Amino acid sequence: MSRTPQNEYTLLQGVDSISESLTGGSDTRSKSWVLRNFVLMCLCFSLNHGCVTACVALASSDLGPDLGAYSSGTLYLVYTLTALFGSSAIVQLTGIKHGLSSSLFVYCAYIASFIAAKQTTGEIKWILTVTGSVLGGFAAGFLWTAQGPFVTAATKLYALHTPLTSEEQGETSDERMKKATSFLSSIFAVFYLVCEAAMKVLSTVIPDQFSGGETTLYVVFTIVSVGCAIGMEVLVADLSTVYNSIKISKPSHAMVAAEESLLQQVTGKVVVAIKLLVSDPKMILMYPVQMGFGFASTFVGYYANGILIVSCVNSGGTNYVGYFAALIAVTAGLLSPVLSFVTRKLGGNKVPVMTLGLLAFLLEMVVYASYNLHADDLVRGEKICAVAPLVGLYMLHGLGRGVWESTNKAVIIDFFPNDPKAAFANVIVSSGSASTIGFFLYQFHKDLKNDPLPITILTSVLCAIGLVTFPIAAFLNRSQKLKAQSEPSAM
Repeated sequence: MSRTPQNEYTLLQGVDSISESLTGGSDTRSKSWVLRNFVLMCLCFSLNHGCVTACVALASSDLGPDLGAYSSGTLYLVYTLTALFGSSAIVQLTGIKHGLSSSLFVYCAYIASFIAAKQTTGEIKWILTVTGSVLGGFAAGFLWTAQGPFVTAATKLYALHTPLTSEEQGETSDERMKKATSFLSSIFAVFYLVCEAAMKVLSTVIPDQFSGGETTLYVVFTIVSVGCAIGMEVLVADLSTVYNSIKISKPSHAMVAAEESLLQQVTGKVVVAIKLLVSDPKMILMYPVQMGFGFASTFVGYYANGILIVSCVNSGGTNYVGYFAALIAVTAGLLSPVLSFVTRKLGGNKVPVMTLGLLAFLLEMVVYASYNLHADDLVRGEKICAVAPLVGLYMLHGLGRGVWESTNKAVIIDFFPNDPKAAFANVIVSSGSASTIGFFLYQFHKDLKNDPLPITILTSVLCAIGLVTFPIAAFLNRSQKLKAQSEPSAM
């Protein structure tokens, strides 16, 4: 639905009144204030989250295969349950900005649990580590629910306070919003991937340079994450006031949440996810794609990081997992804009790029499966037990992740423009549950720790199915759009 001139005026009035109180009233100052505020959010968010992802990457190699699998599996399980059942109610209670800062504070407990794991043994070590994973999953579950509305609010402010050039005078407010969304989203993506890569590099550098080893690393990560949480709370402005003040034709996230009962907030995502799953065949056709990514990430996090890198690369007390984990983020970050450019050149056709991402995961898993290296078979310098082939495999995984993080999410929005909440809830269910199952499978079936074949075959099958089901979903989406366009003309 397009915004009417009256709605545009009301929206601009609401933004202006807030901006004047925060920035002094000048459009130029308010625009720069919005950008500075957004960059501060990106920096605090990304550094904190980068510390967390670095710890996840190190879990299997540093905590040991048993505890590492339980730690990561618990993290993903609690994340999935919280995102589905509690995130909306939590963000409604805390507010958008305070939801962000509180989730970052809780994340700190997950990172600090690695310090506890290095200083304790036996049951205490397990209890403290798994408790930290529960808290980390809980934080992740509502972190992204708060992040979305914050970005939306920042985008509205930025778009309305950006002076129009002569060529842009005829643009609608929706077109201005799309440009602002693209610009701010690209800023967030750069901070997110750069900080993730930097923290993962530090996870190798710090233990190698300081006598405290991994304990020093986790102390540094804890300090950084606490500082980021404080920065989010103290330095980043609260944009929830924007959501409460701006009246537009379509209710905002906060407005809708305020009208929902507690029961609706707790169960809302699950209900809408199920309704979409049973009503639109495109959603179930997307499940193999999301689950393939979930299992592939689990395999890399557990087997590739915890066994191949440890046995084939690490030497002299240096753990190179951080470098290889960073390679995935760097590859994804560098390729994402290239893949976006290719999609635009193809007229918005996302099938070729999505196919490329699925093929990358499929080829990666086929290579791992073809060698099927058990721990006793690993000989440095032979087969894939060497730096060069593992670099290639990690870059291949980075290509797949780059497609999943960018094009895949754009596909979800394109396929389900009227049900984004339900669609992304299904993404959480499919990818989150696959990651959870993947990690716990290593504990329920002990032989999997030394036998990569079952997981690689399972992931390969899911990716192969996705190569069939995704084009079908794309065909159905085109057919539905053509039908919708023809209906008005027939009336």
